[in-house]
Amino acid sequence: PVLAAAAAVFGRLGSAEVFAGMPSAVPAAAAGIGFATVAIITQLPRHLLFARDRVGSAHAQVSPQAQGEVKELADRGLALWRNTEASLSVSDANRKLLEEAVLRLLVVAGRWTAVESESSQAVPAALSERIADLEVRMEAASDSMVKAEYTAARDALREQLRYLDDIGASRERVLARMHNYLAAMERLNLALVNVKSLSASREAVDVQPMIASLTDLGRDIDALGEALGG
Repeated sequence: PVLAAAAAVFGRLGSAEVFAGMPSAVPAAAAGIGFATVAIITQLPRHLLFARDRVGSAHAQVSPQAQGEVKELADRGLALWRNTEASLSVSDANRKLLEEAVLRLLVVAGRWTAVESESSQAVPAALSERIADLEVRMEAASDSMVKAEYTAARDALREQLRYLDDIGASRERVLARMHNYLAAMERLNLALVNVKSLSASREAVDVQPMIASLTDLGRDIDALGEALGG
């Protein structure tokens, strides 16, 4: 359809008034050049026409909301990818492996940021104060229904405190997993750069164990991402 439309457009171009008075070969040549240009463009590989920075886009979505250590990990992941882009060719399968690994890291960073955002409204110290106040009211209440209501409210606040404790413990596990995954990526990237720099007389570094390790960690990261709301 694109080529058909182009043929019609550039066919009319051959009879356009702008070429009035010129030799007949001029408009015909212009139409031919235009048609050939469109034909070439439509045959270009799709990835050349619509190439996009997947890692950069993912980082741009995560970075504004991420804070503290999670943001630092996301930024380091982006920096690693920029280094990979500069050092490994597009045809290198390990480049794609590292791209997907950084994207996994950013997915976890984004999902954990959402978890932290949802829990940020609850402050442990404030919850503890409210619990203490409710317990005073419970002791002072003479009406059994009033006492029961205060008891239920106190228990609900205690449950919130337990949730916050769990989130705190989960945070340490998430950060540890992210650090481990990023370090594995950085190690592989550096090893690949080192392999490229080695002369033919030196023994090449075996990166296969590193690739296998990164792949295994990737499965763990995928599972972690799903647990956080994937």
